[in-house]
Amino acid sequence: MLEIRSRKVGNSVSIILPKSLNIEVNQAFLITKTHNGALILTPKLENPYTQGKIDMNDPEGEYLEQRASEDWED
Repeated sequence: MLEIRSRKVGNSVSIILPKSLNIEVNQAFLITKTHNGALILTPKLENPYTQGKIDMNDPEGEYLEQRASEDWED
């Protein structure tokens, strides 16, 4: 377990994460503060549905459709 300390930077409080954690520069995180004060950092992921990266064609859809039509022919 690593121990780190918060620091005052201007009007903010900063936490420096060690290089050994292999965090990329400019990586975005979502922070959740739990009821006992624990902070959870979760990497922010791009929404693939808004980035046009998802192909909405279902490759199994054609296969299942073909199987269904073959079942009807028998």
